[in-house]
Amino acid sequence: KRYIDIKFGKTSYLIQKAALATYEKEAKDEINKNISMYLKNAAYLKDELIKLGYKTFGGFDFPYVFFKVKENLSSLKFFDILLKKGIISTPGDVFGEKGKGYIRLSGFANINVIKKAIEIIKKL
Repeated sequence: KRYIDIKFGKTSYLIQKAALATYEKEAKDEINKNISMYLKNAAYLKDELIKLGYKTFGGFDFPYVFFKVKENLSSLKFFDILLKKGIISTPGDVFGEKGKGYIRLSGFANINVIKKAIEIIKKL
């Protein structure tokens, strides 16, 4: 019965132990370090986009930055431009009507990748 419970529907012992480990001090410290790094990356993105004249949202309490697309481009068109330049983003259209005209960038990337993306965006 125990094998069947673990195999079919209940959370396995291994997963339970892994989840429990996240509450240990070392794990909490590592998790907080990662969160801090991601938020710092997002703040950098936000600050640089503001310097470039973009209207931004987010980037201080979660690791995503939304910015308003310039020059009356759709977010899908700007997404395509960024993609061709090697920048992965999310067009605001995927978030519904209110997301149209915005692009979302992530602070989860390595800071060097983010800096390179900003340099590319500066040239657009």
